[in-house]
Amino acid sequence: MYIHIQEIEKSYGSLVLFEELSLKIPQGHKIGLVGDNGSGKSSLFKLITGEESPDKGLVIRKKNLVLGYLEQLPEVTGTTSVQEVIEADFKELIEIQQHLKELEKQMEQSVEGVIIEKYGVLQEKFIQLGGYELAYQIEKMASGLGIQQLLNKPFHQLSGGEQTKVGLVKVLLKEPDLLLLDEPTNHLDLHAIEWLEHYLKSYQGTLFTISHDRHFLDQVVTEIYDLEDGEIQVYQGNYTQYQKAKKARLLKEQQNYEEQQKKIKKLEDAIRRYRQWGNESGNEDMFKKAKSLEKRLARMTQ
Repeated sequence: MYIHIQEIEKSYGSLVLFEELSLKIPQGHKIGLVGDNGSGKSSLFKLITGEESPDKGLVIRKKNLVLGYLEQLPEVTGTTSVQEVIEADFKELIEIQQHLKELEKQMEQSVEGVIIEKYGVLQEKFIQLGGYELAYQIEKMASGLGIQQLLNKPFHQLSGGEQTKVGLVKVLLKEPDLLLLDEPTNHLDLHAIEWLEHYLKSYQGTLFTISHDRHFLDQVVTEIYDLEDGEIQVYQGNYTQYQKAKKARLLKEQQNYEEQQKKIKKLEDAIRRYRQWGNESGNEDMFKKAKSLEKRLARMTQ
């Protein structure tokens, strides 16, 4: 279990979002989180990441869990390029790469054993950390999201939508254990959405995503968590299957409610008759039967 939320409470002033909310995010699942605007979906993400804390209850994360969350990007000024912004999370790799280039220049002038040995050790570490894959992955993801031509452009010149795409590249490159995506298709064109759907289908980690894009949810997720009135209802399947299952559940609940109302009315009528008969006949048994039915009615309406 990657995340286990136990009976949390969360309020913002007089607004109560959650009371005794519990849920689990198991390893390997692909989950869509749906609910009305203002139901607390983004707040739930912040509780999972630790950006915010519950007023009561526990948010338990698996030890050493690597979280990937598309957060607000830092403000970048000057000539810092898109490529540099993306690579900022891989400082160790970039430093090793730069060091390797310096050693390559030195080897052009000298073939000393010490330099060659140092180069070999660094190169092995670079390979183990996936250094040679990094550039390829950046190129692949940037191309898929339609920002390949922007990699050398100053980051601050990008539009808000383009910056969001850069943030998506950054979080996907980490290949986290648990990937949290909040409305990931909002600033994507059709080609980029299709690329992201294909990527997430083959993604080996766990996905927890908020989205109003029904087609995206149909393509990507295998479970729906429906957040309503501070409670989570879990449905198996994609969004279309969730809609059918929820409709059937609500219909069943309505039928049960109507059946219960009929039983309640029958009990109320019976209680009234027994009391009337008791009053007319003075028979204490009639009052006892009325009292017994009142207890049954109270249990039904609790």
